[in-house]
Amino acid sequence: TASNIVQESPKIAVDGPHETSNETLFTESSTEASIIDNPQALENRWIVNANEAQQLIEQGATVLDARGGLFVKRLPGATTVDWRDFSSTEAVLRGTLIRNDTLLSQKIQDLGVSNEKPVVVFGNPPQGWGEEGRIVWTLRSLGHTQAVMVDGGVQAMSAAGIAIPSVTPATMTFTIERNRDWSIQKNQLKTQLT
Repeated sequence: TASNIVQESPKIAVDGPHETSNETLFTESSTEASIIDNPQALENRWIVNANEAQQLIEQGATVLDARGGLFVKRLPGATTVDWRDFSSTEAVLRGTLIRNDTLLSQKIQDLGVSNEKPVVVFGNPPQGWGEEGRIVWTLRSLGHTQAVMVDGGVQAMSAAGIAIPSVTPATMTFTIERNRDWSIQKNQLKTQLT
């Protein structure tokens, strides 16, 4: 948006070995073009490769870093996110999404997320627990249709030399429209399994 102030764009650097495969990094260029040229194409895609992520980032997507831990080198331009920030703290509801939509919406807006622009989430697949998938599921469950995770995570982004612009976030609006397609209750699951 016009109110965002773009600063320098540092390249991603990751300490340690970089193991990626070309299969992870590249898809047919026709697929890439359809995702970038047609944002509605993201509605059916939860995973993008590093090249697609780069194109989305260059077009102003919000970038979320789902890697947890105290010893993770943070990437300038990406906003750190923890899936537990959106989960209930009550013992019997632990792990479920917060039920208060006003509070949940504010937490998401504070990350710089809005309904109007894509969100690219990355993690560290070899060492993580799928945190990036949980963040994408959370956003999609709350009505964001253009949230995606990067196949290969931070390693794939580093290998592709992706720069994440540092942006001063503008005030965002995120309206929650819960999508029940992405969740199931325990009793429903038991019924379907029997």
